[in-house]
Amino acid sequence: MNIQWARSGRELRQQPATAATPQPGGPAWVSATIEQLYRSDGPVAGLRRAWPQRCGGGFEILNILYVPERSFQVIGRFAALPPAGDDTVVALEFAPADDSYARYAEAVSLAAARERIAHLPEWGAVARLFPEDPALPSLAAMLDLPAVAARLGCRLDAGASWKLLSYQPGKRATLHYRLAEGEAAYVGKLQAGDGAIRCHRRLQGLWHHPGRRFRMARPVAGCARLGARWETFVAGRGLQQTWPLERPEPVLEGIMGALANLHGLALGELAPLQPEAVLERVQRKLLRRLEATLPAQADRAEQLCRQLRERLPAAGEAATLHGDFHIANLLLDGTEPVLLDLDDMRAGDPCYDLALFASRLLLVSLHRGDRPSQALELAAQIPQIYARQGGYPVAPRRYGWYMAALLLGRQVKSCIRDDAPDRDALVETLIGWASEALHQDRFGGGEA
Repeated sequence: MNIQWARSGRELRQQPATAATPQPGGPAWVSATIEQLYRSDGPVAGLRRAWPQRCGGGFEILNILYVPERSFQVIGRFAALPPAGDDTVVALEFAPADDSYARYAEAVSLAAARERIAHLPEWGAVARLFPEDPALPSLAAMLDLPAVAARLGCRLDAGASWKLLSYQPGKRATLHYRLAEGEAAYVGKLQAGDGAIRCHRRLQGLWHHPGRRFRMARPVAGCARLGARWETFVAGRGLQQTWPLERPEPVLEGIMGALANLHGLALGELAPLQPEAVLERVQRKLLRRLEATLPAQADRAEQLCRQLRERLPAAGEAATLHGDFHIANLLLDGTEPVLLDLDDMRAGDPCYDLALFASRLLLVSLHRGDRPSQALELAAQIPQIYARQGGYPVAPRRYGWYMAALLLGRQVKSCIRDDAPDRDALVETLIGWASEALHQDRFGGGEA
């Protein structure tokens, strides 16, 4: 998960003991299931019964993927047990109880090794031991450490290891490799389709660009057959782990300077990101999810989407965008930033990157209760900091429009997808801030 949710002491959003049992697959049932996973109850006990030699250690949730009325998946990891030696990663797909047998039969029919599939009928869940994933058949090759070392041209020690950093079944996976003592560590990324190799070529161009003045991971190798690429692992302090900072301004100046430098580089053809596409994504990804989980907020969001359509900004000069610029994709070496995960570079309005960064700061600060007023002030100052560091001039109304769109389309959506603690209150506040971004002067937007 890109956001480190604090779940200790969480108030359960489930029905009281005297109420009817939550409808399987519904929001209350999802919340209760996730809570049991965090307590290592219920489904975790079922996994330990299914694979006692692999699932005996502590359980950690890596990712939650919840799309109301469509799908509910949880990716988790059991600590390594001897003699296996490696962590055990499990992908759990939950389904209505009357459908889980059919899904289990299908999973077995597609599996490379059927013993890596388990059924938890009482939870309507099908479990897959990583790297079992029929839609990502190259996953097993990503764990072949001698082959990976040969591809990267490095030594392989007896203590070589891999660790899963992120995983979305059927779509992508990111792994950390430690192959030899005293040598660089690496990160490998696998994607369905040809996205990884195309990204590797773009990043090679960025790495060698004579105008680049910011730090990034060095692209090392790509493989079109596997759909994979590798880059060096960059050590540093994660901004997400260290936020909030006592003196954030010097750090933000460095971050905005690096972003301004990226925006000004010419990288050839990049897919365009127009305001219409940003708004279409909000409507497609958010409104249905809100209707299913928080119908009281759905009308407010739909009205805001209509107003965003009415105020749609004209296309401006296109910059080279990071495309996923938020605090989980930044490291700090002192106060010097390192830009990570440049996989989604696009050509578009610089306000997109600025507003995505600022809106994520708002969500993280709001969730943690760490001086959200400071985050609101910083969000309003970011365009000025960016301009002082050599960035494009930012029109206040454009920044306000993108802030409203991304508070809805990225931050509210993240609260629903991850079933965030205090989700209801977070969503209500975020939608309120989105309205202020579009109509008032909180973030430099406003009517004029």
